Amino acid sequence: MRNSIMTCLALLVWTGAIRAEESIQFIDDDLTGGASRYDWIALDGACLTAGNGSGSIPACHTLPYYRGKVLVGGKTGRLPDAAGSGALRLTNGDYQRQGWGTGNNADFQRGAVVSKFTFPNHEGIELSFSTVTYGGDGYEGRGADGLSFFLADGARTPSIGSAGGALGYSCSNVQTPPDGVEGGYLGIGIDEYGNFSNAADGTNSGPGHSPNHIVVRGAGDTNWDGLKRDFGQSYLASAAGFRNWMVRQACRRGLTQAGQPLRNYAFLRSSRLPGPMANQHGVNQPTRGKALPITYAMRLTQHGRLSLHYSYNGGVATPVFEDVDIVKENGVPPATLRFGFAASTGAGSNVHEITCFKAKPASRADTSAAVGQDPARRTDGGPQFYFSAFNERYWTGKLTAVGVATRQDGRVELESRPRWDAACRLTGGTCDGVTGSVAAIAPEQRTILTWDGTRGVPWRWQSLSAAQRASLGPTASSPATGERVLDYLRGARQDEVGGAQGGTLRRRQGLLGDISHSSPTWVGAPDLPYDRPWRDRLHPAQRAAEPDGSYAAFSARNALRQHVVYVGANDGMMHGFRAGGGQPIQNDGVEILAYMPSPVVDVVRARDARYDLTSPSYAHNLFVDATAGSGDLYYGGAWHTWLVGGLGGGARADGPIADDTTAAGGMIYALDITDPAAFREAGAGTLALGEWSSARLNGTGMCNVANCGAHLGMVHGKPLIRRLHNGKWAVLFGNGYNSAHGSAGLFVMIVDPARGASGATFRYLDTGHGPAQDPLKQQRRNGIVEVTAADLDEDHITDYVYAGDLFGNVWRFDLTDTDPAKWRVRAAPHYATGGLPITTAVLVSTMPARNEKPRVMMSFGTGRRYEQTTYASYEYARGRHGMHGVWDADLDAWNARAMFHYASLPGTRTVTAADLQVQTVERLSAAADGPAARAVSTEQVCWQGDAKCRTPRTGWRLQLPGDDEQVLHDSTMIGGMLLFNTTIPPAPAAANVLSCAKAENSGYSMAVRLDTGGASARSFFDVPELGNTTVPVSGVGLDATGTPTTFTLNGKTFMVQQTEKGVGKLSQINPDLGEQKSRRVNWARLR
Repeated sequence: MRNSIMTCLALLVWTGAIRAEESIQFIDDDLTGGASRYDWIALDGACLTAGNGSGSIPACHTLPYYRGKVLVGGKTGRLPDAAGSGALRLTNGDYQRQGWGTGNNADFQRGAVVSKFTFPNHEGIELSFSTVTYGGDGYEGRGADGLSFFLADGARTPSIGSAGGALGYSCSNVQTPPDGVEGGYLGIGIDEYGNFSNAADGTNSGPGHSPNHIVVRGAGDTNWDGLKRDFGQSYLASAAGFRNWMVRQACRRGLTQAGQPLRNYAFLRSSRLPGPMANQHGVNQPTRGKALPITYAMRLTQHGRLSLHYSYNGGVATPVFEDVDIVKENGVPPATLRFGFAASTGAGSNVHEITCFKAKPASRADTSAAVGQDPARRTDGGPQFYFSAFNERYWTGKLTAVGVATRQDGRVELESRPRWDAACRLTGGTCDGVTGSVAAIAPEQRTILTWDGTRGVPWRWQSLSAAQRASLGPTASSPATGERVLDYLRGARQDEVGGAQGGTLRRRQGLLGDISHSSPTWVGAPDLPYDRPWRDRLHPAQRAAEPDGSYAAFSARNALRQHVVYVGANDGMMHGFRAGGGQPIQNDGVEILAYMPSPVVDVVRARDARYDLTSPSYAHNLFVDATAGSGDLYYGGAWHTWLVGGLGGGARADGPIADDTTAAGGMIYALDITDPAAFREAGAGTLALGEWSSARLNGTGMCNVANCGAHLGMVHGKPLIRRLHNGKWAVLFGNGYNSAHGSAGLFVMIVDPARGASGATFRYLDTGHGPAQDPLKQQRRNGIVEVTAADLDEDHITDYVYAGDLFGNVWRFDLTDTDPAKWRVRAAPHYATGGLPITTAVLVSTMPARNEKPRVMMSFGTGRRYEQTTYASYEYARGRHGMHGVWDADLDAWNARAMFHYASLPGTRTVTAADLQVQTVERLSAAADGPAARAVSTEQVCWQGDAKCRTPRTGWRLQLPGDDEQVLHDSTMIGGMLLFNTTIPPAPAAANVLSCAKAENSGYSMAVRLDTGGASARSFFDVPELGNTTVPVSGVGLDATGTPTTFTLNGKTFMVQQTEKGVGKLSQINPDLGEQKSRRVNWARLR
């Protein structure tokens, strides 16, 4: 800032040589306690807010630099902080100024720390740190100068750069003293005021004044000692009286007095933050917990390849550099490195703090599990499970097939090595399960399809529409032509940065993009229960279009068809990988089909580089981010197998939506996957059946309601393919998140019996519950994610569809009539949570009742996770969540005309939590090396309608402990037990992102009785560490994600799932199969 250049306010000068005391290879300094564990040189206002006076960095509250000043901020708004709640402070930020230049509380402050220790760089370095800037007076709407982190040559004397815009790293054209860091190699400026990139303020390079940017400057040694040493003839001791002038001249020109070029902290790159760097201006007691943290991750190889990302407010990491060779501009990195942090305020004020610092030798990042990972499995040749994960540094995906092994001692476990890795087979290289190196699939040999607006076409330049070609054209961040972009998306690598042709497209670490919310969908030989003659038990006069026995013939013809695992990825495609079956059997994970929906084509080169998949500045975006559903259906005189899916929150040019108010459209697509042997680009017109977007649904005659597309939001749920009572097949799916209309409802896509998808029509059944009915009175948009088709009379024709909505209502849609115009939604919801969202499928089952008709039970959990963006972390629905089991007692009308009768009650009242029997959770003590375990209460449910009940109930509710634990994944059942996973978001201390450590979810795998929600008679989970406990174990802390999959082997039952860290987990369970006789009525294929 210009007002910080007064000569009497020079920043930090360290005089005298200090010998580096030691070299440290692993650094983990959280800076929150009473003392740092490392030896730093602390200058001026640098101090620990929870300091106790020991160690190398002084405590703030006893530091003479701040004597008489009000120390604002910290955890409570005033210092000192309690131990464990502190940070490294560089400047104070009291907004109450007391005059110009003197006697003020926070203006013209400075502080810095430089490491006495050094870091050996023979393996490169990987480091991270977090900063917060808050409080102060908001000078000129921006605040104080800023802060910096830098790397310097460890062999040189520890030093600090100049003040003001130099941010303690570079030299200055205007400050006194003007010296830059000695042996500086790299400086990262967190630049509020905007002068770190301003050549008029410092050095001879930079684009000019750029506030609110992350700016990177390169190597430099422009200081009096360095100039004297390297160019002594021009900087004699006799000229010492002119030293400041001479250093400023060298800094301004980038040349010595003799005209020799200098390494002068050259401007390398910058990135504008997505939001303000500082907040809480003019606040008397600003707090660190309300600040906007920025976390930085840097990787520098010993050969000078740099990667640098920053995460704003816990959001997706934005790249500044991605594996870029900086040796030409910067030289080879020094053999040892020294670290420094510095900050200054000038005529404005801010609190500048560092909350953590970590460094270690360079390595690759770990992978994370997909958010909604369900391990699909196949059963021929033994169980084989499919696990997907992603690397959030490079946004690459991974899909592996893992088998089951039985050891000699009889123990059953997952095989230690995957049978194949689809990402490796697609990209090439050394793959698990394969001897030697695997060649990448040639881009031109891949079978990739898309939709050109009217028909399926090959993913080839000449096949695309004119609009699609235009959308792939050059952008500001990359001049690559559309045809080269198409080849890049096919897998060509030559146009990547650093590629054979020295291109401008993002360099990928792998061709398979991250797999986030899409679970693998396994499709094998046809095996659905359609082989017996069709008889509609509600409407006996109805006749099926398909001949009796036709499905059995279809199944026999395709008994040996190729098994395929389909999964959506955020590389823009739905992929199909072969996974066994076929003749000969091919179980190798080779991609045999990919499909890029047309909305992805439109936005894959978003004009905002952060969301442009091809840009080197790509942060992250979602593209094909939902699980696809599959099923067999009959039309046109033949049986077919379809794959139908949505995009989740994908294909948005401005990135993911993370709120309840923004309006968005959606779409679904359908592929004919009947014969994988026919997957050829030449057959694109028959393989790609159609796309139906919000805009298309507004077409004449397409839907039963006006402006139908306004009801279609972002389709996250898995569509279902079912037969209905009108004799036709249909695709059933919820209307999704954030529709323009904002209500919740069910879409029924009716397949034309003759023309199939090309003649499809839609019916939308609206619940009428939109923003005006928001139970929280916040005018949020409602929607339905997952739907469940229920067949109550076992004729394999859908009778009802059950679904929960984002407002927490459970709905039943009545499809029992032969006339679609008479399909309707129940007038009132079956259950209302009072605002706790339902994003999982309702599991519908029947429960036997003693001397009574069976009850139809609806089981579901509550919870919601909001997407991570470039400007914010994941967020979770707050509240006291739980798992519910609610009796659908509104079946009098059904009983009056159906063969199968169920227990019912008169009336259509909406059930609430007050009508349910509460079950509670209790933590069980276990050995330190064992998993956490839980017990569940065993309260009995006294059902409404029983004259003996003093407190009649219509179901049960398992209340999860704490305010944040929730159910984000579908439940399943085995015998009479309900099996599900819970998610516990990071505790607030970790969730506020004021730590270098990645905040991880945790959670429990739970099993309760379907009829009561209580514990089973014996432990469902084996936890040997508990010893001989007499309390049944109903939950175990496995930190699992997705829906558990169960299988039986050698008379024992096992559960397989994937942990939050992306690791497969197999556990033996005791499901008490004979304890209850519950039956699932939303049938599912057992894969």
